[in-house]
Amino acid sequence: MSTSGISLRLITKNDLEFVRGLRNQNRRSFFYTKSITKSQQQGWFNALNYDFYIIWLGDERIGTISEHAIVNIPLTTKRYCGLFEVGNLMLSKEYQGRGYMTEAMRHLTKRGGFFVAFVKTSNKASIKVFERGEFWEVKDGLV
Repeated sequence: MSTSGISLRLITKNDLEFVRGLRNQNRRSFFYTKSITKSQQQGWFNALNYDFYIIWLGDERIGTISEHAIVNIPLTTKRYCGLFEVGNLMLSKEYQGRGYMTEAMRHLTKRGGFFVAFVKTSNKASIKVFERGEFWEVKDGLV
């Protein structure tokens, strides 16, 4: 998937250290705030059962975003009716505030369906991305 200079590619083993580094740098934005070890990261990758993307700008990895199908009903090859959770929004610090995450989220959700996100109320940056993506706030999170 690509849009406006960025592309989304499914995670590979070669991306694990990049993802672990981003996750540990941003751990306070997640509900589980402890640092992740190499062993934990490998275990997570081996059990991964949803689409976890690396955001690329040219040939450089700049972030991550994921999509988990809770209910997925394909209508055509490009349109879906279902419920999807969007999460794991992380960008390298030097790429934050430039619209890359908003663009990645919009690209991920453009095919249709219903999307939810569970976000800590203290994670203002992610909340702004979801608001720009027309998610609605529901109590302590966004839908």
